[in-house]
Amino acid sequence: MPDEAAEGLPVHHMAYAAKTARPVTAAQYEALTGLARAERDRQEDPSGYVFVLSKAYEEAEVAAQALTVCFPLYYLALALMMTAVTILTIQQLGETERFRRQFALLRKLGMDRREMARTLGRQFALFYTMPAVPAVLIAGSFIVHLALVPEPGVMVGWNRPAVIVMISLGAFFLIYAVYILLAYTSLKRNVLPR
Repeated sequence: MPDEAAEGLPVHHMAYAAKTARPVTAAQYEALTGLARAERDRQEDPSGYVFVLSKAYEEAEVAAQALTVCFPLYYLALALMMTAVTILTIQQLGETERFRRQFALLRKLGMDRREMARTLGRQFALFYTMPAVPAVLIAGSFIVHLALVPEPGVMVGWNRPAVIVMISLGAFFLIYAVYILLAYTSLKRNVLPR
């Protein structure tokens, strides 16, 4: 607001914003906070008088909040995923005898081993994709809203929510894929006729 427009208006509160040539470091932020605290202590009514914000402080605060919220959720999701995959795998491997009979019948009807392996692979892909799709859809909206919490420009570079989500999902699905691949090769070895 230009000084001419503000001239003569009552003052309810004041704010001072400074743009520095270089970002304020954590040590400089602490020094500024100490000055602001000393100034606030000298006031008759210090309630809500002075506070200092800096990008360094915001980055540290947002990183701490993100870690506090996301790590337990990520750990819980990983534990639940591994439990679900284990149950699905035990169910699939528990039906080995039934699969063996079905594929023996398909072999008698003329299906070759490669086509049977492809069919088993498709079945596995469908069977293990179904639990992952709703989880990704539900978590997607949660992550998008969580990414909007910090001030714009605070989380940049490798700290951007999109980058963090992509790395997390990559690690998550890599573990998921390895587990599924191991279960698939085990079942394929036990079920398909030689």
